[in-house]
Amino acid sequence: IISTVNGAIGVLKSGEGTSDSIDSMLGQALALRAYSYYWLINFWQHPYSVDPEAPGVPLYLDDATKNVLDRGTVAGVYAVIDEDLYKAYELLKGKTVSKTQISEYTAAGMYANALMFMGRYDEAASYAEKATKGGTLATTDLLSGFNSLQMSEVLFGFEMSTDWNMI
Repeated sequence: IISTVNGAIGVLKSGEGTSDSIDSMLGQALALRAYSYYWLINFWQHPYSVDPEAPGVPLYLDDATKNVLDRGTVAGVYAVIDEDLYKAYELLKGKTVSKTQISEYTAAGMYANALMFMGRYDEAASYAEKATKGGTLATTDLLSGFNSLQMSEVLFGFEMSTDWNMI
């Protein structure tokens, strides 16, 4: 995922600011890279709050074959996550996308999650509040199984259809 979005980011950065569509795609790619690193660092290392100076994971911020940064620290990985999610949110703000794409609300929710892990609780609360503006709390459909993008509180998801052949 990281390698693929790095390729997209490399192409899209050259057109940043030229159209809403390019900014939206760039914002989605940055959010996806950040969230991938968020799960990667939390899977392979202690949480940020335990030891931010512990060895992190290798950072690939360019085409994977060209620019490999060293392993760095947990704090260094979170610095990239922080920068990517902030920029993603800013690029996606005000853009209309479907629920199958990362929106400003999805990016805000991702950012709030990462900020909580970094102990930046006031900022996390602010971004969590921004995320809630993307939907409304489910009331009547609470028992429907949480398996539909049409639910009022769903911000982002993948639409499965019966046409898909899952073997």
